[in-house]
Amino acid sequence: MNQPALLPNRALLRIGGGDAEGFLQNLVTCDIEGLRPDALTLGALLTPQGKILFEFFLAREGDGFVIDIDASMRADFLKRLTFYKLRADVHLAPVDDAVAVLPGGDGSGASDRSRLGPRCFADPRHPDLGLRIWGHAEAYGAPSSAYHARRIACGVPEMMVDFQASSAFPHEVLMDQYAGAGVDFTKGCYVGQEVVSRMQHRGTARSRFVIVHAQHDLPARGTSITANDRDIGRMGSAAGGHGLALLRLDRAHSAIVGGVPILAGETPVTVTLPDFVQFSWPADVA
Repeated sequence: MNQPALLPNRALLRIGGGDAEGFLQNLVTCDIEGLRPDALTLGALLTPQGKILFEFFLAREGDGFVIDIDASMRADFLKRLTFYKLRADVHLAPVDDAVAVLPGGDGSGASDRSRLGPRCFADPRHPDLGLRIWGHAEAYGAPSSAYHARRIACGVPEMMVDFQASSAFPHEVLMDQYAGAGVDFTKGCYVGQEVVSRMQHRGTARSRFVIVHAQHDLPARGTSITANDRDIGRMGSAAGGHGLALLRLDRAHSAIVGGVPILAGETPVTVTLPDFVQFSWPADVA
């Protein structure tokens, strides 16, 4: 039986109060009103310029909501929400429970959800990422390295692991590609919505996270990726010879079509698009 892996870099917080749903709906990128009680969604709070300030998972719990966020960002996120709530009936508090994952794609499903309890949700980004669980840390003993290797193989980037706060737009980190999660383009206004909607309607997302492969271990996050000494992007996280990178699609495709070697630092790499995305390489190369 597979065992859940503890994610020590994640933390929880609770948002309650009579105005909590409307408060969140008008603030973040995901649809709060349409969120089912048994579902988890991915969302973000953006800067007014449309870049991701905080990325998180969110689920209903009781008469409020629980948010799963990078632990290093929780205190700042609570401060930012406090800034926005003004006199609204919204209550914010950290939650001490731990976050764990049971990777999917190998049989985890309804029976695992029943075994692991009600605070267990299918990851909304990719089915192979399995189940996300909130509970007591001592119940989870498996290492998290297998989860991150699978996440990288699926082509799914995460904030603070692959990119930093205020450094990327939702489209660049593929938040527009997850079915029913990430960015909702039919809900009303939220912080940064005008920029995100314009990128969606004009198709102006030139850079995207993609999967990179190498015969040897890939270099560290932030390493420059080049083609013919021309910068085309930066490395995200890696697990051995597989990694994620934020690349200019036009420049990467131009190198691929022209047979120009692509290098992560000094390491030759090949580049592929994640299997779940709806976009393709640009028709016109530069």
